[in-house]
Amino acid sequence: RGITPSQVPVAAVAVTFSTKRVFALDEGGDVCELTAEGAVLRRFDAQGANRMALVESSAGVALIVGGADGSLAVIDWDGAARTRWDVPDAHSAAISMLAVAATADGGLLISAADDCTVSTWDFMLESADKYGHAI
Repeated sequence: RGITPSQVPVAAVAVTFSTKRVFALDEGGDVCELTAEGAVLRRFDAQGANRMALVESSAGVALIVGGADGSLAVIDWDGAARTRWDVPDAHSAAISMLAVAATADGGLLISAADDCTVSTWDFMLESADKYGHAI
């Protein structure tokens, strides 16, 4: 069965494994949490995001979004959805890929962009901490 969170095409989806929560990022830049039937539970304006990744931990769900403008943001979803940090100039071109890995002391975010760069970030901090930059 199809899920239509909005009248805008869906750009990315993510699912939590333990709690089976479904998230969709539409091409308008809105992140939606959906029911199994496709109804929107909650919507958050991710301000032009075109890529999304998800991390589930004992602290809750964090959504990482990347924009066509090269920006990155981490959104704490549980409770009052809020942006933990954002980096408007993380890359000089559109984010093309996001990958995350939970670690014992936080988490690692890898972002790649159309500017031919790959960056690694500590995304569990309250502010962005860039580990390195590679081509």
